[in-house]
Amino acid sequence: MSRFQVKKVAVLGAGVMGAQIAAHLVNVKVPVVLFDLPAKEGPKNGIVTRAVEGLKKLKPSPLGVADDAALIGQANYEEHLEQLRDCDLIIEAIAERMDWKLDLYQRIAPALSAHAIVASNTSGLSITKLAEALPYLNAELRCAEYHLGAGVVLWSRDGRKYAFRPFEIAIAPVRDRGEAERLARGIVETVNEIWGRRDAIEPSFEGAKPLPTVLEIYKRLPGTNCKACGYLSCMAFAAALRSDPAKSDLCPFPPREGGARGPD
Repeated sequence: MSRFQVKKVAVLGAGVMGAQIAAHLVNVKVPVVLFDLPAKEGPKNGIVTRAVEGLKKLKPSPLGVADDAALIGQANYEEHLEQLRDCDLIIEAIAERMDWKLDLYQRIAPALSAHAIVASNTSGLSITKLAEALPYLNAELRCAEYHLGAGVVLWSRDGRKYAFRPFEIAIAPVRDRGEAERLARGIVETVNEIWGRRDAIEPSFEGAKPLPTVLEIYKRLPGTNCKACGYLSCMAFAAALRSDPAKSDLCPFPPREGGARGPD
């Protein structure tokens, strides 16, 4: 299984937490760009600029070398969203207001690359609240399955399987990066369109049948531990399938007696 490489990071929110996260990334020589709202007066990157300058004054300093503050890229959501396309990891660190976070996720989603990981620096908000959009997808996507316990909505269209979670959308199968990016843009537009109409939608919390256990999924796998799926064993692949049924096509063998491999 290939290792995910983080070559560039974006930090969303130039408050105390966000600025110091950016500082620590600079300390370990990871290129980082720090985002915030455009300033109402003066240069539009003014909020970020003040945050970066403030890092030099903190005691103890989060910067190993004070002059390395200049290595933190500065950006705002109005002018520089295209810079997110080059980022492998996006760390959201804005204030803990659910409406602000959801609005920000909708704003940045079209600019993200298909492989990017989005993480939230959240302590006071539960992961179930961050999944607020899922019941609306469950209501609007024909034949969707909402697995409440796992926090995932499963959906199939045009021979592909989609798995919607609070911070990611998984799609399989895809032929190449270009197709992945095209499909990702299309499904993000669909999600945003549904979320934009949420006031007129009755959210559906009707759940699908309970997910099978990891052992039940394992019993449908070949049990050869061939690693063709990218996992070290069939049991490890079964655990991955339980959280992401879209990965079922990674196994080159037909399912053993008992039906499909994954939860669907």
